[in-house]
Amino acid sequence: MKKLIALVLTCIILVLFVGCQEAQPQNAETSSNPTTEIEIKTYSKTAIKIENVLKVCSGELSKEDIKSAINTYQNNYENVVVEKGNASGVSFETDFDVSSCSVPLLSPVDDTDIEVELHGYIDLAILTECDGRTVTIPIDWWDIGDGSFIWSYVVRVIDTSGIYHYYYFRVDYSAYAE
Repeated sequence: MKKLIALVLTCIILVLFVGCQEAQPQNAETSSNPTTEIEIKTYSKTAIKIENVLKVCSGELSKEDIKSAINTYQNNYENVVVEKGNASGVSFETDFDVSSCSVPLLSPVDDTDIEVELHGYIDLAILTECDGRTVTIPIDWWDIGDGSFIWSYVVRVIDTSGIYHYYYFRVDYSAYAE
C-alpha cells in the first residue's frame, strides 16, 4: 500500500512538473504564439462624483432593506442624470477605507410598480473600482434595447475589516432616447 501511495504521489509530482515546464514562456524569437494584449478600462478618470447615494445598511442585506431603499430614494433623492457622452462612470465617497466593491443588483425602475425593480434585475458583471475611500461604478454599459431609461444600482462595499455596506442610487439614461 505504501508503494502504491508513493507511486501515485510521484506521478502527480511529475505531471505537475511537466505541466509547469510547458507553461514557461518560450523565447520570443522562436515563439509561434502571438502575444495577446488585454485592454484594461479604468473609469475613475471619467467618473462623475455623485452625492445622491443612499446608504442602505451594513451587514446582511434583506429584501425589506431593498424595499425601504427604493421607497426612501424615490421620495427623497434625485436620480443621477447622464448626458450623452458625459461620463463612463460615477463615483462616491465612503467614510471608511474600502477593500472591494461590486454591484450585486442592477434593475430597471418603474416608479409605479416596485415589483419591477425587486424582480427585474439583470445578470451583468460590472467591473467596479475602489481606491481608498472612493468607489467607482461604470455606467456606460446601458443599451436602449429594452426601453428602460432609469436603472437602480445596489452597490456592495466591503471595508478593510471585512464588513459589508450597501448603497443605492439610480441613473437616468433618458438622454440616450433621442
